[in-house]
Amino acid sequence: MPNSSQKPIINFYIIKSDNFADCLPLACKIIDKAYKSNSSTFVYTKDKKINVTLDEMLWTFLDNSFIPHSSDPKDLDISPIYLGTVLPESVQHSLFINLTDNIQTDFQQYSKIIEFICQDTSHKELGRKKYTFYKQNECEINTYNL
Repeated sequence: MPNSSQKPIINFYIIKSDNFADCLPLACKIIDKAYKSNSSTFVYTKDKKINVTLDEMLWTFLDNSFIPHSSDPKDLDISPIYLGTVLPESVQHSLFINLTDNIQTDFQQYSKIIEFICQDTSHKELGRKKYTFYKQNECEINTYNL
């Protein structure tokens, strides 16, 4: 977790699809990379359906192993990868993956934040708002067009 004077790095991944669910395989790749580099990760999902879908994908994403994770609140502090539809009261994770429409206003608590943007018009507008928020707060922003 960053100290109070550091700002997190914000990575925007812009996918070519109109369907936000198409971001989930990329989210799995990022979660796998975070796990392999020992980065504790909080994955913020907008609803239980996405949470369950991502949970299932993390069990089957890799052919020869799985990515350990949990969505059980009692595991919040011990699971290296935590999936949740509610933000935790205290931050125990360095990476924040945002799979919601919400702007992460408590961004200073994390070392890195991942945002996904699909080509749907309303989602692109939301992405612009998120980008503007982070820019106004002087965060380092990276954009990846996929």
